[in-house]
Amino acid sequence: MTKKFEIELRGPITKKKITELVKLFRKNGKFVSRKDRILIHYFDDHGDETALRKLTKDFRVRTTNGQPELILKLGSWGGREQRQELCVTLHKGQFDTLVSILGHMGFTKGIFAERRGSIYKYKGVEFSLVEVPGHSYYFEAERIVSAKKYTTECRHKILKVCQELGLEVFDKNGFHDYISLLNKTANSRFNFKKYKPGNFKKYFKV
Repeated sequence: MTKKFEIELRGPITKKKITELVKLFRKNGKFVSRKDRILIHYFDDHGDETALRKLTKDFRVRTTNGQPELILKLGSWGGREQRQELCVTLHKGQFDTLVSILGHMGFTKGIFAERRGSIYKYKGVEFSLVEVPGHSYYFEAERIVSAKKYTTECRHKILKVCQELGLEVFDKNGFHDYISLLNKTANSRFNFKKYKPGNFKKYFKV
């Protein structure tokens, strides 16, 4: 298990802007990897927007490029985050097993999401250019620090780079409005009672 503080800013972006950034990042930055991800965010009160906006413990399972992870993020979220992240990484091919274990332990309802994107390093910041399939695009600008005392300074550095690139960063209300829109129009509901063993391997090859 690793312990770290994830400093992350997000914002809306267009496909045209992504094309511009990819050219810039390839020239003056570094391509890191593709980021094809599915995740289940365990949260029971799907219809309770107030509860979701006030969430301070974010528990989820995900696979990134087929690599399963169990994630707990501690702290409030709102597009400009300084959250502690606890992560356990499993072997590839174990995502269905992880979902089944959690389901039998009582984690039965959540929000399912699929994301596709690419990751680049630019001026010390990790940029993820993300597609919500068939819906919209957004970016994530992130750095990791090992101690909470470095989080504010780090966030200012990330924000400065985003401003230089002409990127709009979500404020708290804008971020939650976007999440609400995704949950209504792009994401789906996960219910363990309807889950069949091996479903994720079958449909997503994870």
